[in-house]
Amino acid sequence: MARFAIAAVSAHVATPAPADMAVTIPFAAEIGGKPFSCAETFADLGSTAAKAQAVDFRLFVSEAALVKADGTLQPIALEQDGQWQLEGLTLLEFEDASGNCVNGTAGINTALRGAVPDGDYTRLVFTIGEPFAQNHGDPTVLPSPLNITAMLWNWQNGYTFTSIDLVPSAMMDLPAGTQPLVAMR
Repeated sequence: MARFAIAAVSAHVATPAPADMAVTIPFAAEIGGKPFSCAETFADLGSTAAKAQAVDFRLFVSEAALVKADGTLQPIALEQDGQWQLEGLTLLEFEDASGNCVNGTAGINTALRGAVPDGDYTRLVFTIGEPFAQNHGDPTVLPSPLNITAMLWNWQNGYTFTSIDLVPSAMMDLPAGTQPLVAMR
């Protein structure tokens, strides 16, 4: 798992409990500097200026915390929404089952939502991936988002941390479902 730090934090206050501050941290997915879209063909990618169609873009984020000026971490108490967030885990999903993303799911989630004690924070840190205890289980009996089988990596009986799939331009004319993917997992 990789730990990432983001320099800017967007915190939107929404009817907080006393001494707590509600936070919504938006994420954006881009390919080649353009917003991710299931309907888009992205051009000028990589050193060969390749074209590709996006067919999936989602990732698990865990251990999200805001950082105080003194460097201490304040974990974000995630909103338990029954769909995208479970305990300390959030599934960010940018595909919407439209266009090229026919094997995806209709819902999207582009934000992490939760609460922290009122205070001044300088940045955000998080881990891409799931904690070990959540990474291995039976998706047929687990609650969402761990029941989304598209993120299951059956070979290791766990989940992929990210799923970013593209169909390169040389393969776009093949019949649907037979197109090889360039996959980052």
